[in-house]
Amino acid sequence: MGPEAEPAVREVLDDAELGGLARVWLAERARRTCPRRRSR
Repeated sequence: MGPEAEPAVREVLDDAELGGLARVWLAERARRTCPRRRSR
């Protein structure tokens, strides 16, 4: 996946199953705006 996938990745950040993977994807690409997981 290239940088064009970032908006779609950000859409799943709050998803219970995909959120962690989305954060890893953003962190591996050194995105400064990668949010931490919200506590529930």
